[in-house]
Amino acid sequence: MPWLTPPRPALLAVFLLLLPLPAVAVDAPLPAVLEGHAVLPAMTRIDPPADAPNLVRSSGKFTGPGNRRAGVEAAPGSQGGTLPVPGQPLQGISSLRRGPDGSLWGLSDNGFGAKANSADALLPIHRLRLNWQTGAVERLQTLWLSDPDRRFPWPVTLEGSETRYLTGADLDPESLVVTADGFWVGDEFGPWLLRFDRQGRLQALYETEVDGRVVRSPDHPQVRLPATPDQPAMFEVGRSRGFEGLTASADGTRLYALLEGPVWNEGQPERWADGKLRLRWLEFDPAAGRWTGQDRVYPLEAEGNAIGEATLLPDGRLLVLERDEGEGDAARACVHGQPATGCFRRPARFKRLYLLRMEGGDGSTLIKQGHVDLLAIPDPERRARQGGAGDRFRFPFATIESVVFLGDGRVVVANDNNLPFSAGRAPDRPDDTEFILLRIPALTAPVE
Repeated sequence: MPWLTPPRPALLAVFLLLLPLPAVAVDAPLPAVLEGHAVLPAMTRIDPPADAPNLVRSSGKFTGPGNRRAGVEAAPGSQGGTLPVPGQPLQGISSLRRGPDGSLWGLSDNGFGAKANSADALLPIHRLRLNWQTGAVERLQTLWLSDPDRRFPWPVTLEGSETRYLTGADLDPESLVVTADGFWVGDEFGPWLLRFDRQGRLQALYETEVDGRVVRSPDHPQVRLPATPDQPAMFEVGRSRGFEGLTASADGTRLYALLEGPVWNEGQPERWADGKLRLRWLEFDPAAGRWTGQDRVYPLEAEGNAIGEATLLPDGRLLVLERDEGEGDAARACVHGQPATGCFRRPARFKRLYLLRMEGGDGSTLIKQGHVDLLAIPDPERRARQGGAGDRFRFPFATIESVVFLGDGRVVVANDNNLPFSAGRAPDRPDDTEFILLRIPALTAPVE
């Protein structure tokens, strides 16, 4: 099965044997190698479900001036992509988890980046098969998230329809856990933790609690703007800074949800004594349906960074994607004072996959043990299908949001291509969705 086991030529085997296996000090660089690369073209589209309303027969209609689009043209701020598109684009992969027969479940996010412009974007979970030999991505199945039993406490965009498919104006799903009877999804609009069954039907919704109090983002339906400008708006989590990471304990008795940005208290984000931002890692008991209050804290490396995903390993260690907001090769950065043509205005400079211990000295802090630099991945066998430079491969995307552990030291990492607004490979072309297979010798725990 080529999607499970990529070829391992002798040169690659020798290369891996020569990689040092560090004793994993705090934040030591971790050896890694590119073993596979698969690409899903940017403008790949699929048909919506047969019973979906006419509104979602095409998507991307609300991205332009006046918040409605009548024709097919380049979307403002895009990199050459065209909107609207017939049907639904297969894009925005924000979380990957293991599926049956070597396939992967891939969760798409809210559509076009905001609540206001994504009312015609349906919310799917896809089952995908990656062929590392050919680089092809095959869609095996799509589940469309819905709320036919009216579990969502507020009106949804497609309120009048029988199935009540959910759209990107209702939720911004960013993280995924797969269970025997369904899916847990971490959202950013609430932020909420949601449970869906195996048909994608909403079963439960949980508000987010930090230190025993409910916290909300500005996109929560119960957050209201003040009546006059001299009054403050009351919310505690920044826009698009909800649950970007969601993972489960090996026995399934606990879920762990990692916020993408800090919680705010009295108008200030939470920080360490040295000034660095810190993120909340919240523990949830699925059987009891409640937050336990046994929270930990993740340390961000730099101001402006955000996390993209969190994945627990079978041995209790943790993988976290941390990245800046830049995109594109720094060697092609725009020169100040010159026209920004064919160059990257804000190139990628920080894209890392961190390995952490779950226990800190005080039992509450996640400790970084090492990292893989995703902007300089060794590629001795020239596996890269695009983005390679000799024996080095770069993954310079604005939003890298998926990491799944396959066992035997291998992980798959993928980008969210934000169609058509992100351009990390070429300044004038919307990004594809790229999946890379990395072997990291430090990750030796088998999958249970």
